[in-house]
Amino acid sequence: MAPSRAAHMTITTLKVSGMTCGACTSSIEAGFSGVEGVGSVSVSLVMERAVVIHDAERISAQQLRDIVEDRRFDAEVLGSDRPESPLFDIAEDEDEEEDEEEDGVETDEQILGSVEGAFKDVPGIKGFSISLLSERAVIEHDTNLITPETLAETIEDTGFDAEVLDTKAVQPLATKPKSRRKATGSKLVTTT
Repeated sequence: MAPSRAAHMTITTLKVSGMTCGACTSSIEAGFSGVEGVGSVSVSLVMERAVVIHDAERISAQQLRDIVEDRRFDAEVLGSDRPESPLFDIAEDEDEEEDEEEDGVETDEQILGSVEGAFKDVPGIKGFSISLLSERAVIEHDTNLITPETLAETIEDTGFDAEVLDTKAVQPLATKPKSRRKATGSKLVTTT
């Protein structure tokens, strides 16, 4: 067995505004193609999110934002998380990797579809982004309508393990004009 080195990658979530179609998501993904330090990119048009797994020592979250903005989309860093343990081991011997396709094995698209489908038309869900490589979902939701624990249960109901790692309040944008309407009492948070 060949020696391997651990990859301590950071998971950065970006809010991306201005996407209108699949070509937009492809454009953003193409912007990261060949960029040193970027492991993978997952862009969700519906949720207006990009999840980038990258080596923060080679490329920062702000540089990731700049790449998206260079593609003429507005981007905001929602958060970066570096797991304490490596996400995966990088084997020096490429022959050790096996891509087995067996009957009954779900494809990445089927997995994403089943998890994302479980949240379709669920009251209180404002945004959803999932990354299979990092085994993370980032969900923006109203805690008055759906709790973080209910989110985890919903994912488990699709046949996958889930646990709440973090919940953070969504910061309102300072540039928005104040509304004269009464506050609805909704409490938006992002749960990972």
